[in-house]
Amino acid sequence: MKEWILTLITFLGVTSLSAQNYSYTFKVNGLAAGQDVYLANYFGDKLYYYDTTKSELGVAKFERSSIKGGVYAVVLPGPKTFEVILSENEPKVVLQTDTINFVKSMKVLKSDENKLFYSYFSYLSEKQALAGPLRNKKDQASKDQLFAIDKEVKAHQKQLAQENGNNLFGAIIAMSLEPEIPELLKGDTSKQMERYHYYKNHYFDEYHLDDPRIVKTPIFAKKLKYFFEKVCIQHPDSILDQAYKLIDQLPKKTDLFKYVVHTLTYKYETSKIMGMDAVFVGIALKYYCRGSNGQTQAFWLEDQYLENIKKAQLALSAAQKELNKIKESKNSEELEPLEKEVEEKQKKLSEVEKNNKIKEICERATTLNRLKLYGPAPDLILQDTSEKNWVDIRKLPNEYKILVFWDPGCGHCKKEIPKLKKLYDEIKVKKLDIEIIGVNTELENTPWKKYIRENNLNWINISDNPEVNSNAAKYIVNERKTTLNSLNFRDIYDIFSTPQIFLLDKENNIVA
Repeated sequence: MKEWILTLITFLGVTSLSAQNYSYTFKVNGLAAGQDVYLANYFGDKLYYYDTTKSELGVAKFERSSIKGGVYAVVLPGPKTFEVILSENEPKVVLQTDTINFVKSMKVLKSDENKLFYSYFSYLSEKQALAGPLRNKKDQASKDQLFAIDKEVKAHQKQLAQENGNNLFGAIIAMSLEPEIPELLKGDTSKQMERYHYYKNHYFDEYHLDDPRIVKTPIFAKKLKYFFEKVCIQHPDSILDQAYKLIDQLPKKTDLFKYVVHTLTYKYETSKIMGMDAVFVGIALKYYCRGSNGQTQAFWLEDQYLENIKKAQLALSAAQKELNKIKESKNSEELEPLEKEVEEKQKKLSEVEKNNKIKEICERATTLNRLKLYGPAPDLILQDTSEKNWVDIRKLPNEYKILVFWDPGCGHCKKEIPKLKKLYDEIKVKKLDIEIIGVNTELENTPWKKYIRENNLNWINISDNPEVNSNAAKYIVNERKTTLNSLNFRDIYDIFSTPQIFLLDKENNIVA
């Protein structure tokens, strides 16, 4: 009995020690009592609500049972904000400041990392005050002074990063450091490309990429954006190569991995620059789509999807149990509404199962992969307006082919098709080896043919029709007139709106 009690006491003692409590106290002169004060956390360069409290006698206090390390913002009425480092290894933080000037008035009463953080701010302010008056001066002495200040700041940053390699403050400072170009590559103009490649290849060398907390600092997002927009050669293959190199260094199933993958995916999926969707395709296929093991690396979408299914299944199960009880009790009055509820829950589960974001992204990537710049255009064999002759765009001998997907009822098409007609007439006058192929995206061909006649669209016009689609096997298998991809051209060519225009070269590669 005594041994059992001792074991219980020991267990309770260990449990209480491991259940860490975090207390953050901010004493702010000028903060009235009863005010809402918020704690916001960075995720990339954006702030998100994290916690709230009421001020008492100029003090805002937050208490948490857990914390994810990062840079947080204390948001006061106004709104006015100041930043603070919160990390797992500092359970108690006490800061004192004034609403007139947070940084200048800041006193760190408890927190080693924030002492370093605000000491660094003060140091930078001093150096900026010295450098400011010199920036507009053009004499050599002023330039030399600016150079000396810059050199001193960089040396100080490097020292801070080295001395604080094991804390978040050190990780933040490390991201401020630029790659140091070897002396061998400096000065020589013939080695400009070597300097560039060295800078690019060593850009992330000092980053604590094994520390997921760096994503919760605003500097990481800015440096990531700068790298992919300013440092990388703006070509899909170059960007994709650097994206793989960076992502594969990150710890999986972390906020850092999630942020980089999601940010780059969205950036290049929505890019207006021609061909950049190839970056989206590459990232999606590698990190979102399921590999040979059936697993996806997009854990945040997978977890959310499974959680949504679980909730819908539990709701359906509860409704079915209630329905079974009513059936056993033979209470006919409650039977009908419960049957409807079960039916609704079944529909909801079906909707949740279909709403698979990973599947959507992978399907989109697979579609765009077929249409990537400089890749071969998917086959397209359809009937002309006679509905007797089949036209295979791959067999057209022209140097260039303009493939236009449109329909006569589309408002944008009514504006663009006349422009294309004018262009086509000019092409023929100049005897350029370019052909336009207009493809009707509607199954009903009568309005399309009428528009062609009335507007003298004398280029190649092709389309499918209800008869061909309802007898697909006949034309694909028996007569071998066309292909499945051709009859599914709306999906294959990703025709989600009209008009859609592709420029093909002589080898039928998509060049624009």
